[in-house]
Amino acid sequence: MTRNVPVLLARVVEDAHLLKEVSADIWSVSGALTEDIAQYDSIGGAYDLVGSLGIYHRLCWGVSTNAYREFVEQARLACDGGQVLDAGCGSMLFSAASHRRPNKGVVIGADVSRAMLTRARNRLGGDGHPGNVVLLQADILHSPFRCAVFDVIICLHVAHVLQDLEGLIGELQRILRPGGRLFLTSVVLVNGWRDRYLRALSQRGILASPRHPENVVAAVRKVFGVEPNCRLAGSMLFTEAQSS
Repeated sequence: MTRNVPVLLARVVEDAHLLKEVSADIWSVSGALTEDIAQYDSIGGAYDLVGSLGIYHRLCWGVSTNAYREFVEQARLACDGGQVLDAGCGSMLFSAASHRRPNKGVVIGADVSRAMLTRARNRLGGDGHPGNVVLLQADILHSPFRCAVFDVIICLHVAHVLQDLEGLIGELQRILRPGGRLFLTSVVLVNGWRDRYLRALSQRGILASPRHPENVVAAVRKVFGVEPNCRLAGSMLFTEAQSS
């Protein structure tokens, strides 16, 4: 029997009456899975295996995995006890440790893949994961959230997967409160040998068309109306912007 909708979800989802529990501690407002999503579900194990390897990120992107965890910590500290969205959270490979600490506000982890959310749930601690975290199956590009409900949005390794970068950033800005902050990462072209690997992944349909750092900065600047704070580590761009 489906349990009552968690309060954390009920107060941020536009049509909370459409929410349903699709697995233990995982909720959904999604329709039928598309072929792309089903394929994404099927590679979860390989994604976690490769993505957890520090040597992979150092060799392929020129960045330490600690940089991702520190970026998440920075975002969580910026929340100051408010509401956080981990947008396109996947299996929470680099964010679960920070989310497990309940003294930094509440967290909604949203991803289109139920299989990845199951991995996130297990990484958080299985069915007994912290009460400050709720997992939601939802499409981040067309999210079910009300306007201006999150204090902080973390969006790791999603921007370079989606072709509609401006659409993604626009949706994230819509659901941020005034003064809320976006923390976003994206693989970018840096005129180096790693660009060949990025283009190869794009040609295989794994990533979107490659972008230069200035393309990401321009999209954030256009949507947010402010100059974002950016830092490049290898081929990974770390971007922070505040909503007006």
